[in-house]
Amino acid sequence: MKKFLAALCAAIMVTGSFAYTVDYGWETGSQAYLGTYGSIDTVNTGFNTDVARTGTQSLKIVEDPLSSTPQVYVGWVTGVSEGDVITATGWMYSTSADAAVSNPRGRLWCHYSTAADITTYEGSGTNPNNDYAGTVDWMQFTQSTTVATGKEAVVIEARIYSDPAPGNVIYLDDLQITAPEGALVTLANGTTVPEPATMAVMALGGIFAFRKRR
Repeated sequence: MKKFLAALCAAIMVTGSFAYTVDYGWETGSQAYLGTYGSIDTVNTGFNTDVARTGTQSLKIVEDPLSSTPQVYVGWVTGVSEGDVITATGWMYSTSADAAVSNPRGRLWCHYSTAADITTYEGSGTNPNNDYAGTVDWMQFTQSTTVATGKEAVVIEARIYSDPAPGNVIYLDDLQITAPEGALVTLANGTTVPEPATMAVMALGGIFAFRKRR
C-alpha cells in the first residue's frame, strides 16, 4: 500500500506565498473518481489491481459504448483566483503501440466548473495540449492551467480515446496535483486537502511548501 506522508518544508520565497502538492495513487478510499462525462462504463471503471505503476492499485478507465470523448473527473481544485496556476501530473498506461495511429490512448485535461458543483462546465482550462499516451508501458503527463478571470474551480480530467474492446481500456496512477495558497484540492476518493488544521499551520508559517501522499 502507498503510505500517507505529510511534511511541511520551509521555502525561501520573496512573495511570502506557498504552494502544495497532493499525491493520490488509488490505494485508499471507497470511491475511485469524482464524476464522469460521456460514455464511461461506470460499472467497470474504478479501482484496479491488475495493472499498477506503484503500490497495488490504479484507476481503470473503460469506454463503452464508443462515443465522442468521455472523461473521468480525478481531481477538483476550488477556491482559486485569477492567475493561479494549477498543475496535474499523472502516469497513464495503454496497450497501444503508437498513439498517433491507434487506440486506446488517453491524456490529462482541465476545465472550469463552479465552486459549488463539479458537474457544471464553465469552459476549457487546458493550455497547452499534451500528447496522448500510446506505449505499452507507463507514460507521464503534465497539464497546467492558469486560472482565467472570473473562474471559480478547476476540474482535472482523465480522457480516453478508444477502439472496440479490448481497445477501450486505459489506466491512471500516481496523480499529483499542485495548487496555490488558499485553494482546496478534492482527490478522486472524495478527500479534500489541506485539512483546516494544516491550513492554519501554513498560514502562521507564512512561507511553506506542503506535500501529502495518499
